[in-house]
Amino acid sequence: MKSWPFWWPICSTYKFLGREVRKSMKASDEIFEKKQRLVHEILRTRREMGMTQKNIEAACGVKQPVIARMERGLTDPQLTTILKVLHPLGKTLKIVDIEEESDK
Repeated sequence: MKSWPFWWPICSTYKFLGREVRKSMKASDEIFEKKQRLVHEILRTRREMGMTQKNIEAACGVKQPVIARMERGLTDPQLTTILKVLHPLGKTLKIVDIEEESDK
């Protein structure tokens, strides 16, 4: 009996997925990347301002362990959590047209 590598079913399944499924997977990847950039910006700004996670907790009420998990990418934070964390950093979110975003 032939022994297939453990990853073969995953690769072969992906290879034969329909076009729409592959498109939605690509869209998910793009959303994930945008979320990573957002969290990275939060972390960068917090460090530039010399604030600790405890300082952010005191300023906005989001518990330090939640902030730590968000910064490490271990959670999918809710929009309200992100907005609360952004406020003491002097930041907010802005809705822009997709074309405008891709120009950057």
